[in-house]
Amino acid sequence: MEQKENAAVLFAVINELNENQKTAFVLSKLDGLSNPEIGEVMKLSISAVESLIFRAKKALQEKLENKFEGYRKK
Repeated sequence: MEQKENAAVLFAVINELNENQKTAFVLSKLDGLSNPEIGEVMKLSISAVESLIFRAKKALQEKLENKFEGYRKK
């Protein structure tokens, strides 16, 4: 039950990302595409894809730290 709740929180936070970050992150982490493949799909350079994924992971980390702050202090 707790895993389902955590997954729901994670997906809610992913949905808060801007559209390009969300797309790049989902294609990378959930669909398993490589950065060159994501670049082709999104019509972006590989460095742009890397930047989007980096910023998405950083934003997710910050948002998830806020959501789970109570758990970390126990």
